[in-house]
Amino acid sequence: MRNHGLSVVTPTFGNPELVDAMLESCVAAGKRIDVPWEHIVVDSTPDPEEAELIRRSCGRHGASYHRRVTAVGPKRNVGIDHAQYSIVLFIDSDCQATHDLFVEHLKGHEKENVAGVAGPTEMMGSDAAFVWQVVRKAKQYNHCYEWPRRYSVMGWSTTSNLSIHRDVLREVDGFDEFPLTIQGADDVDLGVRISMAGYTIISRETAVVRHSRAPMIRVRQVASRVFTYGRADGWLCKKHPQLTTYYANPFVLVASAFVIGGLLRGRAPRVARVAGPGTALFLLARETLSRHERGSGVKGLKEDAVCSLVDLCFDAGEVHAALSQLEPSGLVRRFRYVQREWFQPREIEEQEARFVASPRNQEERNENPGNR
Repeated sequence: MRNHGLSVVTPTFGNPELVDAMLESCVAAGKRIDVPWEHIVVDSTPDPEEAELIRRSCGRHGASYHRRVTAVGPKRNVGIDHAQYSIVLFIDSDCQATHDLFVEHLKGHEKENVAGVAGPTEMMGSDAAFVWQVVRKAKQYNHCYEWPRRYSVMGWSTTSNLSIHRDVLREVDGFDEFPLTIQGADDVDLGVRISMAGYTIISRETAVVRHSRAPMIRVRQVASRVFTYGRADGWLCKKHPQLTTYYANPFVLVASAFVIGGLLRGRAPRVARVAGPGTALFLLARETLSRHERGSGVKGLKEDAVCSLVDLCFDAGEVHAALSQLEPSGLVRRFRYVQREWFQPREIEEQEARFVASPRNQEERNENPGNR
């Protein structure tokens, strides 16, 4: 393969200590492969001192440093443009490579007809803090990090731990240069376009990166990120309407209840007064109870309520995107993140392997060689 090797691409924004740890971990992973590799860092840190610290870290660890003040997807495009080698691995700046990360990605690309390899992203450190107890139950915050363990074939994966053939990236024109948000959904859009082009992304459970919990220390930070993800969802719905499904957005339901209450004000004043607030309280209570763990007590109920409010930020982001894009359908649609045509659950693969290995099936295969 021409220019066979590994180009690692990382977009950065602040947090020089985490960037340094990430670079050091990649150097350790690079020592375990026998092909050439490089690390390309594309930075948009606004603080000059922090930016200089990141540039120096790149120098110490042999990474090339580039500046680009823009969204995270276009920053990755800069890395793709500078990539010398055939496989491009994306790893985030707040992650660390495990020792065998590069080895496992390269093994995955040895398989025939594979365009990409996805690996799981594990959280580092204790989750005892209140914010991480909330995150643990959240449905809309990085729940897809573990999907490479759930699916053997994937239509897309997070770019915290994803490698794609450079030629494929260039064929589909890389990441969208004009996303609605600075971060979020660019990886989904990339994977969808790769899958639509007929390429396959497989997963490897052993290709692991570890994600720091350090940047997120307050619930409002998580809520802000989830709101951004909701806006990004609205952008996906507009860009790929064929991959959406109907969704009863709670904010739309509450707004509709207020409208109905206004119409009933003359005929049923009591109903009119409680229609909107009652609908809002009902939806919040339903969400809270749906995730409550028996025996967790009042503390658990508090975490559930806060978590429900955090997830509602996703719905609010969807409404914001629909209005800002003048896309009314976005008020009642949501993107289908798992598409049956592209995602294959790992259980199916394991069941097929057990079937092939069964004694009875082996006898049939021996009797009928043409069925192999």
